[in-house]
Order: sequence, then structure tokens, then C-alpha cells
Amino acid sequence: MKTSSQSVKAEISEKHIETLFIRFTAIYGHLWLNAYQNEHVLETAKKEWFESLLPFKGIYIKEALQLIKKQSHFPPSLPMFVDCCKAVEARYKPLTHSTEPVKKSAPEVVKRYINQMKSYLRKRQ
Repeated sequence: MKTSSQSVKAEISEKHIETLFIRFTAIYGHLWLNAYQNEHVLETAKKEWFESLLPFKGIYIKEALQLIKKQSHFPPSLPMFVDCCKAVEARYKPLTHSTEPVKKSAPEVVKRYINQMKSYLRKRQ
């Protein structure tokens, strides 16, 4: 399963994908196995999963597996699992704020919006 994507130092390996597929088999049984009719399809799927999961750290993939296992009675598609990995990864990334200077609004625009808010609040009373 060598790919051109492997020029970047990957945190995951083909062995990780093999283990992931074994775990999915243990969790979902025949539902997982039936998705791969023959050895060629299985190897192609493993290659796709490997290439798609290369950007993620192993810890994100492990957590995504745990989330999927808790939340889904059916095996995930590759896009679903990638989305789950992205969601897990996002929880680890610190929030950053823009370094661009704040553009101040014109005073007349501010006044107009404040008056609209006051009007709205008066209607609710």
C-alpha cells in the first residue's frame, strides 16, 4: 500500500489501518465484513482509509473510533469517519483570534442599530 502521500512523515502506518479494520470487524461483525466482497476490494479500501487518515494524529483516530462505537449501530463510511476525526481534532486546537485591526463602525451606523435594538426591546414589553 505505498502511496505518494507517504513522503510526509505519517503518524499512522498501514499497521494502524489493519488494526482499525480488525477493531471495526470486532465491533460491527458481518455488517463491516459484508462491505468488502473480496480481497481486492478490501485492499483498495484499506489504501483509501490510509490515505484519508494520514493528516490525523493517532490519538484523534482512536478517539474517533470510540465516538463512532458509542454513537452508531452501523459501521461508518470513510467520509463519516474522517468527519469524526476532524471534530475530535478541532477539540484539541486552541481558539485563536484575528490579528487584523478591528475596523470601527461609523457612529451613525452604530446609532441606527442601537435604536433598532431599543425599538425591538420596547415591543417585547
